[in-house]
Amino acid sequence: MKPSVLLFLFFIGYHTISAQPANDDFANAIDIDPLLGTCSPDAAYTTVNATADMSAGSCWNTSPDYNVWFSFTGTSTGNMSFIIETGGSKGNIRRINAAIWDATGITQLACQRYIGN
Repeated sequence: MKPSVLLFLFFIGYHTISAQPANDDFANAIDIDPLLGTCSPDAAYTTVNATADMSAGSCWNTSPDYNVWFSFTGTSTGNMSFIIETGGSKGNIRRINAAIWDATGITQLACQRYIGN
């Protein structure tokens, strides 16, 4: 059985009043398994109006802790890479922080801050 892993993304940005993203909390993580080895459409996801839940990544030194969640099933061996592109048609997010957690959302496996800056 392959382990399931959750990718937790944290973003600093503007917070306005409207609906939160569908994957605003751990329980509603978007499954990105179908995208592995491919790319999502430009600007397919948003962090606008995201809220905080669960723990922030251990390497993050910014707040507030607004976040969105994605899930994928990791391979039993080897490495996985994630490329987060911004700018132009891809979106204007800045100061991206990301962490990878186990399927419980409790044990952090990796952490990175300020991706793409």
